[in-house]
Amino acid sequence: MLNENNLRNIKSIFFSYENFCNLYQEKLLKNKIKKLFKKYLDLRSKHNSNKLRRNIYRNYVNNLRKFDKEFLSNSFTLLEKSLKNYYIQNHSYKFNKKIVFRYFIKNKKNIYKIPKIFFIVYFFYASCKLSISKKILKDFSKKKIIEKKKSFNNIFEDSFNEYFRKKIKYINKNYEILKKQNFNSGLYRFSWYLKR
Repeated sequence: MLNENNLRNIKSIFFSYENFCNLYQEKLLKNKIKKLFKKYLDLRSKHNSNKLRRNIYRNYVNNLRKFDKEFLSNSFTLLEKSLKNYYIQNHSYKFNKKIVFRYFIKNKKNIYKIPKIFFIVYFFYASCKLSISKKILKDFSKKKIIEKKKSFNNIFEDSFNEYFRKKIKYINKNYEILKKQNFNSGLYRFSWYLKR
């Protein structure tokens, strides 16, 4: 649907694309993203002047979806390769009330491939001794997902570990404030835990 919110959401996707490409130095993907973003700016300009036709917008969205499939495939491969020496067990994580992410060592058909880094970071959050960490841990089907010989502290550089710790502490502080005031939304991440 063509509206202001959807156009803003499309722009936010480009920030994720760009950050990933900067991190992994993916020039080919980056060039494709630049072209798509240039077209987005043109769409935005036409929308602002009430000259954007819906069929033009739909075609653009279809092209963006095709690129997104390519991006997902490439990003999954690169992310898995970066952690190829770390093995995690088959398990699931209840992302929110409606979505459950499953990790399989051997990918099964008709299941979205979620890179292991997602589960490792979320399990890192779950392993912290914080109020929200306990909630996150309960939504993992297993209480340990990584090999016994491996430590989460050895996976990422110290600066990354410190970043993750600061982030979950910030989220937890806000979670406790909002929960105490009986809010059921407004949390930066993991907002569904306010409703439980």
